[in-house]
Amino acid sequence: MSGLVLTVAELPDEPELLDARWELVVDAVRRHRSDLVLLPELPFASWLCAAPRFDRAAWDAAAASDERWRARLAELGDAAVVSTRPVPDGARRLNQAYVWRAAGGPVPLRAKAHLPHEDGWWERSWFTAVEPVVRTTRVGPLDVGVLICSEMWSFDLARRFRAAGAGLLLVPRASGASWGDRWLAGGRALALVTGAWCASANRSGGEVGFGGGCWVIDPDGGVVARTGAGEPVITVTVDADLADLTGERYPRTVLPEAAEPETAPEGPGAAVAANGAVPAF
Repeated sequence: MSGLVLTVAELPDEPELLDARWELVVDAVRRHRSDLVLLPELPFASWLCAAPRFDRAAWDAAAASDERWRARLAELGDAAVVSTRPVPDGARRLNQAYVWRAAGGPVPLRAKAHLPHEDGWWERSWFTAVEPVVRTTRVGPLDVGVLICSEMWSFDLARRFRAAGAGLLLVPRASGASWGDRWLAGGRALALVTGAWCASANRSGGEVGFGGGCWVIDPDGGVVARTGAGEPVITVTVDADLADLTGERYPRTVLPEAAEPETAPEGPGAAVAANGAVPAF
């Protein structure tokens, strides 16, 4: 088996609870010698998008908290870390996915393209939607792609990641408790449609009522592990050999081929968006 040790963590929205949970994450990574850690969407500050209007002071405080916490990623040793962060980009504000490594720090992957705008999730007030970009990064034996929260429901985008060779799709999210079963069902469908492993990390608690419920799903839609009461951190060995990127198993055998994506490798340079524009990362 060609394996990748993946740790997925459910982190609390309440800043005062974050230190205790972080110790559990560090302990799990050290015990299992994890290769990769998946954290929720914008995990290191209270959820900005609960407020319907942009507030500069709140943005600056969240960005400062995120920077302080990212300095602590070094406590995870050699494990790569995937999450998202708030990033200013001229007149735009981006919810940017990144991969962090001990040698080199955070490398931008892509910015969130599909933004909800409703009670508790006023994301278009806080962030700028950009064209969806397919950009993968190599971790151990697998190419990894990131779909940020609501983007998970765009199966067309997910299949573009599959066409780019992603054998593991990561979904950092900030979703409510009432949709827990539906997010799990969506993750299972995502795995079946793409033939990739899928994993998701969610926030928990807070004013909005985040639902936790992290999971790892195999390429045939089987739930391998889930977080739950008393187990907010899970670790799974992902078998790279199970990823079906050639579409040889049903239902991929009856699906049209995903359009070959325009991609860019990890590192300096720009990926090309669906409309040919060059987005900022």
